[in-house]
Amino acid sequence: MFKACFVSTVTGVVVPGGGAGSVDAKLREWSQGVTGDKTFQELEEEFAEFLIPKVWELEDRKVSRVADKLKVSPKKVRRVLSHLGLLQAVKDSTEETTT
Repeated sequence: MFKACFVSTVTGVVVPGGGAGSVDAKLREWSQGVTGDKTFQELEEEFAEFLIPKVWELEDRKVSRVADKLKVSPKKVRRVLSHLGLLQAVKDSTEETTT
């Protein structure tokens, strides 16, 4: 019961209308305890890289809103977004529109 609730809750919140494909498969694996040889820290980072960009888009690309909503530091939000190349992409597009 918990596993199904976890998957449906996370996919419903993060991906409106439910999730599909690899995201849904990954969440199902995690909810069943399938972690491979990854440490808890690696799983946390992988989940952050999945969740933070989704919430960032929903929160109008505001780092402080994401940090407040997920109860993580703004530094972690910026680090994840930078790692994924999202902050640089936003900065580049802003510079192009102002010049």
